[in-house]
Amino acid sequence: MIPIERETNPTITLPTPSEQVSTMDQPSYRAWHTMTAREQAVWSAAFAQACVAGDSPLESAARAEAAVFALRGTGMDAHVAGPETELARLGIELRYDEFVPWYRVAMQLERAGSGRAVADELECRQAFERYERGRTDFY
Repeated sequence: MIPIERETNPTITLPTPSEQVSTMDQPSYRAWHTMTAREQAVWSAAFAQACVAGDSPLESAARAEAAVFALRGTGMDAHVAGPETELARLGIELRYDEFVPWYRVAMQLERAGSGRAVADELECRQAFERYERGRTDFY
């Protein structure tokens, strides 16, 4: 294992490439578009560092995956803003009766494959309140 020192987290231990490659028979690579910007940056840096150190591309990818897994373990990105926050950030104005169908479709796309139900009325109302508060944040 390779220890990595962090200012806020005492030590995060990453598997060495040889330990990680054994699990690569079952591809579990994250799709690039599903990673946050921070995860993409960490993955890229870890991959490049491993390549420069002489690891094979497979070992480098395994090391990058382990780095992203460790990042997720820190919980830094635990709060992921919903689509209503992005809508507010873009400055798009919707009335409640326009927001509800948009939100339900956005949540269906976000939850695709998770088996979670369509957003109910209470969830839509709460999301609309977050959207309205967000509009003032990005004003």
